[in-house]
Amino acid sequence: MVNYKRKETVIYRASFPLLTGVTLYILLFLLGCSGKHLAPVKEMELDALTCIIVTPTATPVNLNENISYQQAQTLEKGAAIIDTIIMEKLGGSKQFRFATQKQMDAALSENKQLRMDQLRTVSNTLSCNSVLTTDVNRFRERIGSVLAVDSAASATIQMKLISVANGRVLWEDVFQETQQPLFGNLFSLSKASRRGFKWVTVRELASSGLEELLIKCPYIAVD
Repeated sequence: MVNYKRKETVIYRASFPLLTGVTLYILLFLLGCSGKHLAPVKEMELDALTCIIVTPTATPVNLNENISYQQAQTLEKGAAIIDTIIMEKLGGSKQFRFATQKQMDAALSENKQLRMDQLRTVSNTLSCNSVLTTDVNRFRERIGSVLAVDSAASATIQMKLISVANGRVLWEDVFQETQQPLFGNLFSLSKASRRGFKWVTVRELASSGLEELLIKCPYIAVD
């Protein structure tokens, strides 16, 4: 529970091999040796937020004429799935208020010119001084099973936290991943372990990516 506070890669048929005790020990040793000790990051001064509005996930469907009907359908389906995941992760905190698509459309009809005007209208309605936006630009399901795939799950998700008062972006980050075979990248061992050493669905990949993004946001504390 979270509380307040392309390069295109073609994956040919591949599978996760069973890890022997010796192999796993070697991998853990390599991972430990690869760790870098970073200097402590100086704590940043954060803006005071009354609460955070979470807007519905947006897609580039209406902005890109080159997107096919099938691609549009996939992205819109992905946006709906991402909205569900975000609600699961943030819905338990009173510091987050979720804007509906109806509210977003109504705000846009009043302010047709600027996206920021739309966000301000919604923020006034829900009485918050910041907005968390999410955009999905890639959402591709795996072709295969948990053991072997012809094409791995892939997703690109961007999140921004915006101050309504001045339009300043307080924080932003992007999750972009096409799942790789474990032995194609030994240093992905930790991530592969969390995923159960299997080929995940795009929903599972997106959930993992959103968790990574939210953990990085200095305005959000993850239990």
